[in-house]
Order: sequence, then structure tokens, then C-alpha cells
Amino acid sequence: MKQLDTAESHQSEKLSLKTHLSYGASQFGLNCIGTAYGINLLFFYTTILKFDTALFGIVMLIGQVWDAFSDPMMGYISDNTQWKSGRRRPYFLLGSIPTGIMFFLIFSPPPLGSSSTIFVYLTITTLIFYTGRTVFETPYLALAPELTLDYNERTKLSGYKQLLGTLGDAQGAILPLVLFSVLHEQRRTAHFVYGLIGCAMMIALSALTRWGTFEKPNHARQAAVSVKESFKAVARNRPYLIFIFTGTLATISNNIVTYLVLFITKYWFLDESLATKFFTVFFIGAVCSVPFWMWISNALGKKWSFIMNLTGYGLLLAGIFIIPRTAHTLVTVFMFFAGMFNVGMWILSGAISPDIIEWDEYHTGKRREGVYSGVWTFVYKAGVGMALMFVGFALKVIHFDADLPAQTPSTLLGLKFLFGPASALMLLTAALVFTTFPITKQKHDEIRRLIRERKSSETTGLNPSEG
Repeated sequence: MKQLDTAESHQSEKLSLKTHLSYGASQFGLNCIGTAYGINLLFFYTTILKFDTALFGIVMLIGQVWDAFSDPMMGYISDNTQWKSGRRRPYFLLGSIPTGIMFFLIFSPPPLGSSSTIFVYLTITTLIFYTGRTVFETPYLALAPELTLDYNERTKLSGYKQLLGTLGDAQGAILPLVLFSVLHEQRRTAHFVYGLIGCAMMIALSALTRWGTFEKPNHARQAAVSVKESFKAVARNRPYLIFIFTGTLATISNNIVTYLVLFITKYWFLDESLATKFFTVFFIGAVCSVPFWMWISNALGKKWSFIMNLTGYGLLLAGIFIIPRTAHTLVTVFMFFAGMFNVGMWILSGAISPDIIEWDEYHTGKRREGVYSGVWTFVYKAGVGMALMFVGFALKVIHFDADLPAQTPSTLLGLKFLFGPASALMLLTAALVFTTFPITKQKHDEIRRLIRERKSSETTGLNPSEG
């Protein structure tokens, strides 16, 4: 009977193609604006608007301080929402609309003049942009663990989500560059047009996700949990602490590389148009490798696949440092493999995080998808912001000067070091830390079995050991 119950439970956790694609659609929208934001924001404000790099770093720091509060709190609010329409999906449009509008305004600033005016404008629009994204993305991520409890189906859900997210990354990276070329290098006009496109896509795709997904009523029917109790549980969850530390290092490293591509192509390779070629090959590698990472995850398990991914990505970035500036073809090959490792990092991390929810549920009896997703949303955005802040200050340290047509040899060496070895060291450290992660497939299956037995005993009034 137990085997039959398990088989039926496993079958019931399978998701339709419609659900996979609808859920992943919003990741396309998030990534197409997130990648465009990450790649272009620093370059646009410091080289086009001539905004001071240190002041730019301060704006990013302000955003991170705000996120440290708003992301986990949004998770708590979502967990304890009792609306008839659910506790996750109603927030999708509430968050995506201001996110899209602020994205447009950030890249379409009016004539601002002084650095102090730019500072105020960028700070206000960034805070509203981050808040809107928090209101949308935290419940969005919290929905994934509720859609299916199956270990391998979660990898599949994460794979579809990341495949669509990678296509969004490709659009966010390449389309602004194409617009820049088509519009005869009018970067302000290109960003204005892409701002409109990104805004429309963000709102439309979040509406599609709301329509094509569902919520399980039993997940919403639990007693409200206090803020203090929720965050104490997170702080005591050892697997999650390992995961967010690893994720923070990986996100910072990945974004440092992303932000410096335009600088490297313009000032090291002396050909800014190479960025389009590099990004195109990068995303071809990413899209082609999605089935590989889903296969390797099922073959080796998520833990060791993630460690392999972080190690390989780190070694690859370290190797880029020694490539000469004339070796464009070799760098293009490297970018293909960088795309492979990049998409694998997000597929595997997205599949691992829901399993940690069951670890918490087993030890506390409560499901806190919202709080955990809020913390992870903060970790991701903190990685983005910390990388921007770090690069902003680092450019100051290496004496980068946007007014110079060519940078000094020491500045170029600093750019290469940030792009390669500095980012590689973070990834290799992350891989080492993650070797201590305790949840394997066997452990997760055992936890799910014990949770089912406990729920069954609560329904029948029996102790599991009496069965």
C-alpha cells in the first residue's frame, strides 16, 4: 500500500507543459530587464552621463540596505496572505507594473545636469524599481516549491524556467547593442526604445504566468507565523545558510563578469562591437546546454552537479586572464563554455532551493516558501548590487577615466584581473563551501517520507511509530 501511495503521489506531482512554460515566462521578463540593467547601467551612467563611479556605488549600497529589509518582509507578507485568489499569484501584477515603469525611467532620464541631481534621480527610481521587483519576484519564486514536491520534477521546472530566462538574458544583452547599431550609435535613443520594450514585456509576461499557473489550497491553510519565529527558523537552517553563502559569492562573481564585458571589449580588445558577438555565442552555449544540466543533475544529484559547475566556471574565468588581446577567436570559444556554466549555475541553484523548504518543514512543521524566497531574492539582488558597487569603487581604485580614449596599462591590467582571477576566486570558494551541503536525493526522499507519515498520523490520530 505504501508503494502504491508513493507512486500515486509521484504521478500527481508531474506538471503540464502549459504550467512549465507559463511559470518560466516571467523569468524571461525578469531576465530581459535584469540583464539589460546589469550590463548597461554602470556603463550608461558613468561613460554617457559622466556620473561619478563612487557616487554610483553609493546608490547601489542604498538599494541593498533597502532590500535587506523589504525582500524578507515581502516573503513573510506573502506567506501569511489569506486572499481567496491565493497568497502568491495576486502579487504578480502588483509588482511587475511599477518594475516595468521604473526600468523605462532609469534608462530614459530627463536632462539632469549635475551629479547631485543624477544621484537623487537614480536613487529614487532604483528604490522603486527594487521594491516593485520584490513585490513580484518573492511570491513568484515561492510558488515553485508549491507547484511540485517531486525531486526530479523540480529540476525540470527549473530547467524550463532557466531556458526561458536565458532567452530573456539574450534579449537583454544583445537587443540594446543591436538598437545602438541600428540607431547609428545614439545610445540614449537605443535605451529609450529598449526601456519601452522591457516595460511592456515585464508586465505582459507576469500576467501570462498568473493565468497559466495555480496554487494548492492546502499550502495556504496554515496558522499565521510571527515574523520573529519565521526568521529564527531561517537562521537555524544550516543547509539554507550554506546555500545563500554559496549563492551570494556566485552571484557577485557572475555579475562582475557581466558588468565588465563592455569595458573589456572597448578598452582591452579596442572593438566595442565584439560585445554583440561574445554575448551571442555566450547565449548559444547557454541554450544548448540546458538538457545537459538537467541530465547531469539526475545522474549525479544536484549537490555534486552544482559543485562541478562552480569549479568549472571558476577555472574557465581564471584562464581568460592569460589570453592575449588579439585572440578574439579563442575568447569566443571561452564565451561559449561560459554560457554553458552560467545557465547550469542558475538551473541547479533553482532546483536546490525548493528542497530546503522540506528540510525546514520537517524540523518545524511549517512551510515558509515566502520567507525563504524573500531571503533568496535579497541574496540575488544583493549580489547584483554588491557587484555593481564593487565594480564602481574598483574602477576608481584602478584609475579608470571615461574621458580618456585609451586607458593606461595598469588600468587595463586591473580590468583583466577583475574580469578573470577575482571572479574565479569567488566561484572556487563557493564550490568549496558547498561541499558541506547535507541534502542529497536520498536525504530529500527520506524527509518527504517522514513528512507524509507525520501528516498521515495527524489525520488518523496515530503516532508514525505505531503504524
